[in-house]
Amino acid sequence: MVLAAAAVVVSQFLVEPLLRLNGWTALGSLAGFLAVAVAIVAAARHLNGRQGSIPEVDARRLAWADLAKAIAVVLVVAYHVSPTTMGHLMVGTNRAAGLYASFTTWLLPVRMPLFFLISGMLSVRALHRPWRAVWRPRVADILWPFVLWTALLAVPFALAYVATDPFGYLPRQAGWLVNFAGNYWYLPLLVAFFLTARMLRGAPLFAVALGVLLYFWSGPMPRDIGGVFLNDAMLTLIRFCIFWIWFAVGAFARPLVVRWARAPWWLGLIAFVAYWPLAWLRYERGMDDLTPTATVVGITAILVFARLLARWAPAARLGSYLAARTLPIYLYHPLLLALLVLTLPKYDGVGSVVVIPLVPILVISAVAIACLAYDATRHRLPWLYRWPVRAAQREPSPAESAVPQRLR
Repeated sequence: MVLAAAAVVVSQFLVEPLLRLNGWTALGSLAGFLAVAVAIVAAARHLNGRQGSIPEVDARRLAWADLAKAIAVVLVVAYHVSPTTMGHLMVGTNRAAGLYASFTTWLLPVRMPLFFLISGMLSVRALHRPWRAVWRPRVADILWPFVLWTALLAVPFALAYVATDPFGYLPRQAGWLVNFAGNYWYLPLLVAFFLTARMLRGAPLFAVALGVLLYFWSGPMPRDIGGVFLNDAMLTLIRFCIFWIWFAVGAFARPLVVRWARAPWWLGLIAFVAYWPLAWLRYERGMDDLTPTATVVGITAILVFARLLARWAPAARLGSYLAARTLPIYLYHPLLLALLVLTLPKYDGVGSVVVIPLVPILVISAVAIACLAYDATRHRLPWLYRWPVRAAQREPSPAESAVPQRLR
């Protein structure tokens, strides 16, 4: 973990600037990404060589993974509350709304990479199971909610956020079922990552190196290739290139992730303090090349914080509860926020005194309502969350399993 962090720092602040001084911008970025890849692979091989494979661990020791997963999904909800929902509930803005919007935007380099990192770590054993044992929980039970909830959300979302021509927006939403974009893009991408990792399970070093090259390649990829459908499809491809590295690290360098979470508290504190200047430079000064560094630093802070917080039993229980419900939280919250925008009128002259408590109230409410709705319907309406065709035996679906249970 220290080796990986050192490689990031050296490549970002020494190797890349020197190369760019000579006009070799692309070569500088590639050098940074390759340095990270070498560090990850070397650290993972070192840990594997020392301890073979990570020994079985009980639920108590994996509470940090629950908390990290829970933090990631709450941050996703927070981003959709502010700036997206708040921007449709308010006329104009104020200082508090601007600060919330900046805060959630600055966390973009962390949220989804952390999600995919934990998801990759949880897929290790499934990668080596027979296809008949994993096709349903890892493919059908994930793609089905994507299709169903994309359809359920279509009209409320269009009415709430595209009020000028809501029904003209429906064809684009239908296209999401084919190009795997839209509000629930994480789900088909998770399936794609699992299938890719399964194909590359015999070549883990290549899988990680491929992730680095794809990350580098995603930068110059065109964002506008003509037409909404093709642009959404290109966005899905770009997301695959950006996030595959994190799933690959979780799946093929799991010992590194476990050691990463065991970093000392003072390193987590340093990472937390260092993240905000990096985020400010990235989003306020347009220094896009700092994104990899910000991601590594931010994930370090969250993993260490989650490990320390997991020592407190109530926090560990809450983390386990939310981690077992990340899928319904992810599914419900866009619908709840769209209904909120449809129900409430736009308010003018809303001050910071109102916004300061309102944003966290909306975040907590969306998470709580999603959990309650899932708990009330998971037995009566299980088809809302997993493939409806019954199977004699199957691995627990993502909405039913706590993190430790899926490490069997």
